[in-house]
Amino acid sequence: MNPWTILATCAALVGLWWFRQICADYVAAGRAAADLRRRDTEQARFDDQFAAIVAQLERQP
Repeated sequence: MNPWTILATCAALVGLWWFRQICADYVAAGRAAADLRRRDTEQARFDDQFAAIVAQLERQP
């Protein structure tokens, strides 16, 4: 095999590996952001329920 062919093949494999790493990082960041949004939504729901309970307790004599 020609050394240039081997070099080009290795460069292509390294390029594909690099691209896969970037895509994996992008997907992981997206999942982390979705998890944070889900946690924020759950926390907001809990805060609303807590505020409703406190308001109900304040109305009682």
